[in-house]
Amino acid sequence: MSSVLRGKKSDMTSRRPTLVLVHGLPATGKTTLARWLATQLGWPIIHKDALKEILFDTIGWKDRVWSRQLGVAAIEVLWHVIEMQLNAGVSCVAECNFKPELASPRLQSILDRTTAMGIQVLCTCAGDVRLQRFQSRSRHFGHADEEVTGVAAVTWQAETLAPLSINGPLIEVDTTDLAAFDYADVLCRVLQCCPEAFDG
Repeated sequence: MSSVLRGKKSDMTSRRPTLVLVHGLPATGKTTLARWLATQLGWPIIHKDALKEILFDTIGWKDRVWSRQLGVAAIEVLWHVIEMQLNAGVSCVAECNFKPELASPRLQSILDRTTAMGIQVLCTCAGDVRLQRFQSRSRHFGHADEEVTGVAAVTWQAETLAPLSINGPLIEVDTTDLAAFDYADVLCRVLQCCPEAFDG
């Protein structure tokens, strides 16, 4: 390896990689926020639904049960891609509706193995607003969203999601009023948590 390449490799791996986890219940605005943060940070984004939709387009879609099965597969791919990025010293943003009891030990294990820093951004939203967003959005047919909305009005109002049990800062944001939502503030809070990930 030339001295130039050795120098570049050293520069890339000298900083501790950071994983920003944007999560929350469906229709809490986490995808929009994750994409915005990734763009501002200049980091790759790993998005569970994007992986899931690749599977839909590759092997097809059927019903809600099938959608959930492919969701499990997509999350396994998500874990793999996250760990590959962090192992290479590449900071990234990951977005998913993580179930804390299942995702927390897996994520902490990845952070431990890669010595990465984890920052979680938990999106919350009023139940009625979340339901309205869900019913009005348009996603890939494979998600079978039309099978969800019939019971959602009853169950979504009181549904909550706990933070992940992982080491690292927690940033909680309420996206109920998107017109007043301060994206820049969230970015500043993320930057304050991981100054070592940047040159200055």
